[in-house]
Amino acid sequence: LSEADAAAELAAALREAAAAGSSDARRVAAFRAGGMAKGAGAGAARAAEVRGALAGMFASKKAPGAREAAACAFEALVRGLGWAFEVDALELFPALVSAQGDTDKDARKAALKAGKVFFSKASAPCAKLAFPMLLEGLVAKQWRTKEGCLKLMKDIAKAAPSQLEQSLPAVMPTMMEAVADTHDKVHAAAVAAMPGVCGVVQNAETQTLMEVFVNALTVPDKATDVCLDRLMEVTFVNSIDSPSLALMVPVMLRGLRDRNQVVMKQSCQAATNILNLCLDSAAVAPFAPPLVYELQKAAESDSPDVREVSVKALDALQVGLGDIKASEVEAKAAEAQRSIAAHAAEAVQSWGLEPALAAHVARLAASFEGTARLSPVSTALQAALKPIAKSVGVETPALTQLCVEVEKMVRDAQGSPASNVQPDVN
Repeated sequence: LSEADAAAELAAALREAAAAGSSDARRVAAFRAGGMAKGAGAGAARAAEVRGALAGMFASKKAPGAREAAACAFEALVRGLGWAFEVDALELFPALVSAQGDTDKDARKAALKAGKVFFSKASAPCAKLAFPMLLEGLVAKQWRTKEGCLKLMKDIAKAAPSQLEQSLPAVMPTMMEAVADTHDKVHAAAVAAMPGVCGVVQNAETQTLMEVFVNALTVPDKATDVCLDRLMEVTFVNSIDSPSLALMVPVMLRGLRDRNQVVMKQSCQAATNILNLCLDSAAVAPFAPPLVYELQKAAESDSPDVREVSVKALDALQVGLGDIKASEVEAKAAEAQRSIAAHAAEAVQSWGLEPALAAHVARLAASFEGTARLSPVSTALQAALKPIAKSVGVETPALTQLCVEVEKMVRDAQGSPASNVQPDVN
């Protein structure tokens, strides 16, 4: 078949899926479309205007069958086209997140499965780009949307653990809200997701306390004081990083809000010890506002002991922050992302990629901003970009050169030593 004929058949299969009278028929038609796309290639999918077709199906308010078919087709195209569907998949992902709360049971089921398949197949940087959209679902009004997105969290932990780890400072406040949700199913889904979410932290000492953290974060009324005790007992050999703080700070905040002055004192002491082990002011900055607020309240406590230890904790926080502010960290990160994206976009100009795919490469490269110092950047980015480069005949040395340059830009933005960066490729 010519590309035009293949596109016509693909579009017809999608229409058939939307109009089918049963879930089985919708899934069969959707997967036939996915098979056609795999055989004919991404060009036929673009010619068939698949993105627009699926967007319309997701938005069919009066046709739950069409919404179910859209999710099935999304899954089928992810399976069939792989990396070649990532650009469209990211554009459609907000609709898939909303579909987690669909009023139709079959549509919800299809959307959940499609989300799981997406995270299992997507490259790690692509998964990271989808992650903020999933967080939007965690604060949605519909409880079903929250529940479905929480179920997907476990799959993200498996598909993109390093990306999730670096996003934990943004994730944990939302997870804690979900744990405290008044709807039983949302609460249960958050509790079930918490071990996988916490488990992505790689700090060795934090890992030894993982079970204690999970208990404190999911049943804070019963386990906060135990977790604080353990935090005081552990000897940290490694410096405390931002992902570790993402687990520790909610426990400290819960202790500072406790009416029991013994627990408040424990929290202040734990905060002092932990903050003294933080060598990176940028890691501390995101947690400063809530800590300052609660520690200042503790400094006005009726208990002289609480007042004394809270002042010490505030001093440790100030030392940990230095002159840096959270807003400055965010601005620096945004500037680093723009610089990396611009560099990648310029580097791939000679690759002959379509504009949308070239922009996607730039976004994938920029997503590595903030990657932990000991985590690989060059090799991970190369794994994500290799099929794209191969599709247009770009040789491995050119791809490697770009990935090494991106890693150097990531490390330079962090101010890390040159020894962490692979040497330039000539």
